[in-house]
Amino acid sequence: MNDSNFKFCERVGDGTWIMNIPKDQLSTSIWSGKSPLPEIGDTVEINFNGFGKGKVVGYFTARGEIPQGGTEHRWYVGVEVHLEKEPEWYRKQNGNKHRHPQVFGSEINIMK
Repeated sequence: MNDSNFKFCERVGDGTWIMNIPKDQLSTSIWSGKSPLPEIGDTVEINFNGFGKGKVVGYFTARGEIPQGGTEHRWYVGVEVHLEKEPEWYRKQNGNKHRHPQVFGSEINIMK
């Protein structure tokens, strides 16, 4: 699906990502990275817990705190990364589920 009204992805029951989160959600979600939000397929390096490099395979949003004086939660956008090589501790923790880490912008470096 290549529709200019959509930017984000959402996982369906079989684990496939589909483009169906409205693009206007970007204006209400906070990206914590210093660089722009990476595209699907971009290579990034997760800068903690020895995760290393991988490709962006999807996006997610997570509800944050309510700002002081505010009435609604802030929303943050992050990326889901398919790792080049999963750390051993991560494989043991997740078994054969092959879960991709979900990280926020401040937790990655975008590789050029």
